[in-house]
Amino acid sequence: MSADATYEAVFAHAGPWTEDDYFALPEVPSRVELVDGALLVTPLSSLTHQRLIYETTRVLREACTDSWWEALPGAKGIDELTASAYELVDGSYREYASARDGVLRLDHPWPLVADLRALARGC
Repeated sequence: MSADATYEAVFAHAGPWTEDDYFALPEVPSRVELVDGALLVTPLSSLTHQRLIYETTRVLREACTDSWWEALPGAKGIDELTASAYELVDGSYREYASARDGVLRLDHPWPLVADLRALARGC
């Protein structure tokens, strides 16, 4: 089924979706989930994105880095900064702390409270 035909089939569907409806859908280049009778459709990560994650993880492992931090500005820039801390566990990096308010609080590898918004502003 073409992408256009799939699009039409999804939007022409009347009423809530059932498991039978869901399993009758053709393969599409998106992640499709059935939640309480509704379809949730999200695009798959691009190959470039997946390669970037793989390459970053490889470089961090080769550098013998047991932990790393990531800070990302939101739609409003620094004012919506979020941050995450990752640590190496069984060969994979796992998030162990996050800051949705821009203030990263860690208890290991050492105790730390860092206001990343203030740091980004140079305060």
